[in-house]
Amino acid sequence: MGGLDEAAFSAFYTSHARGLWAYVYRVTGHASDADDVVQEAFLRTLRAGPETSDAVEQRRYLYRVASNLIVDRWRQHKRDDAVERAQTDAAR
Repeated sequence: MGGLDEAAFSAFYTSHARGLWAYVYRVTGHASDADDVVQEAFLRTLRAGPETSDAVEQRRYLYRVASNLIVDRWRQHKRDDAVERAQTDAAR
């Protein structure tokens, strides 16, 4: 997808952004997380997505990137929570 022109990317974004946002929101339950994940997923797909004109493959790649970003967020939140608990315990 790195070779897409502006019009092609705009069409891709328009056709998938709403559905991707809804998917991410359903999984995370947070609108701000959905906004961030969707933005990053499109950016990563634009930079390193499949070099194909197959719309199904492009969509599959986009959703896989978003799913991986969701998992990364969960892991980060888990680490942040663990650090916070450790700091709270140390302060006692």
